[in-house]
Amino acid sequence: MKGEDYHHGFELLEQAKAFSRAPVSGYQVGAVLITVQGQIFAGANLEFPGQPPSSAVHAEQAAVAAALLRGQRDWRELLVSAPPCGHCRQFLREFDSGSLRVRVLGKDGTESASTLGELLPQAFGGEAFLSDTKGGTERPNPRLPNTDWAAAAREALARSHAPYSGNPAAVVLAGDGHLVAGASLESAAFNPSLGPMACALSQWRMGGREFGEIEHTWLVQSAPRQVNWEQQSRALLASISAAPLTAV
Repeated sequence: MKGEDYHHGFELLEQAKAFSRAPVSGYQVGAVLITVQGQIFAGANLEFPGQPPSSAVHAEQAAVAAALLRGQRDWRELLVSAPPCGHCRQFLREFDSGSLRVRVLGKDGTESASTLGELLPQAFGGEAFLSDTKGGTERPNPRLPNTDWAAAAREALARSHAPYSGNPAAVVLAGDGHLVAGASLESAAFNPSLGPMACALSQWRMGGREFGEIEHTWLVQSAPRQVNWEQQSRALLASISAAPLTAV
């Protein structure tokens, strides 16, 4: 990307970075995921004060989550304002075999381009240990009321990626007439997995909303036997909002 094309991409990244919340590091990162059809999904990093650094949402994760929550999985390229860390490369590998183009656009006009496969050689994925039946197409169906928040939860559950725990999970945030949902998005390497609360809070922020606007939240889990998102969800929410959480 050079000239006008570079500047357009750089502007998109600057707009994404504006939604960053990094009270711990002070380091803002923006990411823009572009689909084959030309749809654009933006992401920014999000940190939770008082919580472990591992609880942070990386900009690349936020952009990927935005696309997955809308059922978009055919991606052309990812623009980032800084080189993706190993955590993000592994998370991206969960949803792309390695062909995704990754472009780093620097403030000084420099650009580097690679494929995900080049950034993560000898990649490890779920195919290394996931059986043909574990985490299959049949999913537990939690009983939910006939409400708007429940409808949002059902849609997020359908987008959840939980082949390792077998526990599709969703969080719905409500406030000022808005409903925003997030889903659990697991990684074969486990640690880069994105929990439903972190996912939802990231999407809430990327919508231009402040955390003080959240009035109520719901956590829905399908089968929390081996993996249970409730404790982490409550901790993350309490770090930025006084809104109550209802676990279903």
